[in-house]
Amino acid sequence: MNLTHSTYDKRSLHHDYYDRFIYHIIIKKRDGTPDFGAMRGSVDFKPGEKGAPYLFPFETGKSIIDGLKIFEKRFPEIRKFQYMLMPDHLHLIIYKTVKNNIHLDEYITFLKTIISSEYNRKSGTALSNEEIFQEGYTDKALYDKVSLDAWIKYVRENPYRRVMIVQRPEFFKRSRCLKIDNESYEAYGNLFLYDNPDKFAVRVRRVFTAQEVYLHKQQAIVAAQRGSVLISPFISSHEKEIRKEAELKNSKIILIRHEEFGERFKPPKHDFELCSQGKLLIISLGLPKGTELTYAISTRMNELAYRICDITR
Repeated sequence: MNLTHSTYDKRSLHHDYYDRFIYHIIIKKRDGTPDFGAMRGSVDFKPGEKGAPYLFPFETGKSIIDGLKIFEKRFPEIRKFQYMLMPDHLHLIIYKTVKNNIHLDEYITFLKTIISSEYNRKSGTALSNEEIFQEGYTDKALYDKVSLDAWIKYVRENPYRRVMIVQRPEFFKRSRCLKIDNESYEAYGNLFLYDNPDKFAVRVRRVFTAQEVYLHKQQAIVAAQRGSVLISPFISSHEKEIRKEAELKNSKIILIRHEEFGERFKPPKHDFELCSQGKLLIISLGLPKGTELTYAISTRMNELAYRICDITR
């Protein structure tokens, strides 16, 4: 399934963007724009410790930092909970504290304009928003069931996860024990994906109509392109199609399997490469090798996927 419309800047049709609300925002740089900065530090130090990974800002990054300060003073109704600058994008967790006649789109445009002005002032250029940033932005509305603390922690620790992939690639190539609701599971790959509070469970049920299958596929791909981690055993042909499409778009996956890993487990080449790149986490129920995949076991795997979505928000 190929979606022809943009999903990066797709707004929800069922949300009031004029109302008070908390959002996780991602603004990406345009291809060809200088990086916002470079990653420094070592994963030998945990987030918050001196020497831990961080972004050293370049001129563009400094302009974003200064622009955020100007934006906060000019629009005090937008409260900034957390931001994190990465080489090619900006994470923001903000709280629109009032309901007014200004759409969230307008606030983000104001922010981009302020940053662009700061960059032009510092560099002596005359670049437009579109020459610095990708068009639009992606938003995640943080509803009541979402843990704001979990989101703030996840955004704050972005540099650590990014540098870990470069400095410790072996971290993603071994099995570990993962505790979920006091139960033990085998895990292989990027454990950071488990901590990501933004997940989407993929499950195409047998009773789905053709229209329901299409809608679920569309929802899953849109979610993946906007940063959600797709989680599923990916058993049915429709689910496999969703995974293939998501991987083509560089999305991240949590794969649930039923058989145990075994003493010298190594996933198939394709999955091994995705694990090495930090794009895949495999979680196993730990059932004996050769266990037949039944409907009951498939249901158990899908229920685990939903449970993981709920407890890590």
